[in-house]
Amino acid sequence: MKADNSMSLTPEKILNHLKDKVGLDITTIKPDTALFTSNLLDSFSLVELILFVEEEMNSKIDPEDVRIENFDTVEQIMQFASPRKGT
Repeated sequence: MKADNSMSLTPEKILNHLKDKVGLDITTIKPDTALFTSNLLDSFSLVELILFVEEEMNSKIDPEDVRIENFDTVEQIMQFASPRKGT
């Protein structure tokens, strides 16, 4: 069943969240910029990001899905979240 706000996650929202909550300078961040493997963000930021994505998607993220290949770039986050909208 899809939630009403299932389409609310956007790349812009992700970037603004990272700017507001973890202080990331988003002016040079592109959709394919590595966030964690480049050390722009740390494990505490990952937790904050996961909570944000869960809230925006109205969906829980399975701990098995918390892998760097799902969250290292904004592009990867959007690809990961796309099939999960409202689940």
